[in-house]
Amino acid sequence: MVSFCVHPTHWTQFTDGLKQKNIRLLGYINPFLVDTSGQPGVTNLYQIAKSRGYFVKQANGQPVQFSYPNFKASLIDLTNPKARTWLEGIMEHQLVKNGFSGWMADFGEELPLNVTLANGMSGAKAHNEYPVLWAKVNQDVMQKSGLGHQGLFFMRSGFSTSPAVTSDFWLGDQLESWDAQNGLASSIIALLSSGLSGYSLESSDIGGYTSISQFPFDYVRTQELLMRWIEVDAFTTLFRSHEGNQPQKNIQVYSNQAVIDELRKFSILFKDLAPYREQLMKQASATGAPVDRPLFFNYPDDPQTYDITYQEFMMGRDVLIAPITKPGVTKVRVYLPHGSWVHLWDHKTYDVTKGTYVEVSAPIGKPAVFYRAASSVANQFQRALSDISKAGAE
Repeated sequence: MVSFCVHPTHWTQFTDGLKQKNIRLLGYINPFLVDTSGQPGVTNLYQIAKSRGYFVKQANGQPVQFSYPNFKASLIDLTNPKARTWLEGIMEHQLVKNGFSGWMADFGEELPLNVTLANGMSGAKAHNEYPVLWAKVNQDVMQKSGLGHQGLFFMRSGFSTSPAVTSDFWLGDQLESWDAQNGLASSIIALLSSGLSGYSLESSDIGGYTSISQFPFDYVRTQELLMRWIEVDAFTTLFRSHEGNQPQKNIQVYSNQAVIDELRKFSILFKDLAPYREQLMKQASATGAPVDRPLFFNYPDDPQTYDITYQEFMMGRDVLIAPITKPGVTKVRVYLPHGSWVHLWDHKTYDVTKGTYVEVSAPIGKPAVFYRAASSVANQFQRALSDISKAGAE
């Protein structure tokens, strides 16, 4: 986190223009501070925090410094009530008063084990609690600023009680790859496993985040990967792109017309599924049931569902998705459990009395998606298809 200044008129014109279109602005924050000595026109929050003893400290009393590729930073000690109050005031001033309705609340997982905090706890004892404190800071800013439930912050760090104090979560920094170890397929595994662990609201960076272009590794986002990732995240709780850690090397959602059309299409779908998603979020709040879930969550008596990991998942009880997680694939074998299922794109109905596999076409732009016949979400899908057609994004 650094202090920043906005243009007195240009920024207001920008945010006012967004408000007129009913578009809310998201920003970014983390609990680190960078020393901005020598940078003109910027309040040096680092030196203020250091002079007041607000950082996590070494045994010699100096702030712990974390080294990153392009900078060094120190971590705010959130067990210090004065530090928390100070930080919350800065966040309200820098974010809320500058027109942001929410933000990515990044980091929170890097508290060193060998430190002693302001409240006397060791870093080892407080390590897992720090993300909860970080979440509460963000929650307090939302409440004190008046944003309340109209605001949104999403985190990647957490502990057992984090879901109760956090708006949403994202799944960290996946590689820009297809694989199940740290790529697109792994994001689905993480989505489902975290959902079973109490993290009911989750999503990932569309397209992944981490590029590595250093022999022998070559992980750079391709157009096909980006478009398939778009198709997956349209059925999660947040539909959010990311440029990645090397934007200049990666294809982006605005790079060409084909990707723009794919983004438009699934943005419309995401928008039109809002009533169903809201219903699932209310259920998650009341019962802890995840929005996105493995098939065995809904079909515990069907042994076949336990063999399915990232190959399929369900959004609630009424939507089943079989994403493409390998390049060059345009068909997929889908396991359909008991029920009457309608294929989203060709409208064919599959009446299944006992779970069965079917093979369906799944070209880019038409992933294998099924919804339960006569369910409440059916009308939302029909509306989405109509809106997609009107937008010329079929």
